[in-house]
Amino acid sequence: MGNNINIHFGYDYYMYVEMSSKAYFKELQQIITAAGLYWQEFPIAPYHLDKEDVDALSFRWGNGQTNPPGDYHHDLRISKDNPLNRTYTEWSHFDEIENGLDWEEYQAVEQKYLQLVLDFLELFQIDQLAVNGGLGFTTIQELSVPAHYFSPQEETLFQQLQEYNETVEDWTVESFIIPKEDFTTLFQLIFKGRFYAWISTDSLTIQFDSSYRLYLSFYGYKKEVQQLIEKHGLYWQERQPPYHEAVGFS
Repeated sequence: MGNNINIHFGYDYYMYVEMSSKAYFKELQQIITAAGLYWQEFPIAPYHLDKEDVDALSFRWGNGQTNPPGDYHHDLRISKDNPLNRTYTEWSHFDEIENGLDWEEYQAVEQKYLQLVLDFLELFQIDQLAVNGGLGFTTIQELSVPAHYFSPQEETLFQQLQEYNETVEDWTVESFIIPKEDFTTLFQLIFKGRFYAWISTDSLTIQFDSSYRLYLSFYGYKKEVQQLIEKHGLYWQERQPPYHEAVGFS
């Protein structure tokens, strides 16, 4: 549009404005703010970049507000320590490695995360989860952890998931269904690093990494989820990724 400005409408209600000079940049900001909208400055329009060039975790709202109003997509990173004073910790040999947890500490941490995830799924009224093929597994031998740390329920579900992963012909058609009564066992396997998968539904995504950080992505209910996190003595940070692409939403 014209020689000095180009306007492009993108996915998910984004509008991009390219200007050949910054002469009217402040005026444009005032117009956007007056309309109750939010802006972010880029050196080059995002739709001109290759997908891998866009840092999904670098998005911030240009006027300093990190939480525009409305029922939109949220992405929270939860940690067991204050993010400003956090040390790397992993589940493996417990107190035999640097920054490892002893068994009692691990159980306390696991219960915090486990109850949070269960409350989170209850809030969104999720009664079952569908797991698809291409899964990742780690054996007890690879973890170098005594077998008695794993319950019979965990072993049974672990074997069932492995069998599914090895025998399913088309995981896009045939999912492995986890009923509500097995949620606890599923997340115990994930927390201990024996099973790797993103848990996704139409309204949320759950991911857990090896350093006791939990990623919850969801639509709406932001204050309710934050209150759940704080209730269980955990810490949260909000991230602003490009919606959908950064968290695997379909």
